[in-house]
Amino acid sequence: MRRHGNLLLDACCRYGSTFWHSLFQRGYLLSDHAERLRKLSPVNGQVLPFDPRRYVAVYPEIVETILLYASPRWRKFALAGDKKFERFKAEFNRRLPQERAL
Repeated sequence: MRRHGNLLLDACCRYGSTFWHSLFQRGYLLSDHAERLRKLSPVNGQVLPFDPRRYVAVYPEIVETILLYASPRWRKFALAGDKKFERFKAEFNRRLPQERAL
């Protein structure tokens, strides 16, 4: 917040939330998401669809996405439509390993 300010972080959070929702609808799976959910519900390992623990399980990725989009350099790459976007995609995959490719 000190580095980028409230307005930018609010926008990153808002767009990042929409972005993650879109990724999950398309089958994106975090590499250790199931394990995190299991740890959050040690009794039976089950977490209902609208349980707040689902948000907690993906919180580290939300923060990492906000960091990517808050960075002027990576934001520029994310919005580009050429090789720069491929660099952003590679950085995204490096920082946020996934269980299977989209």
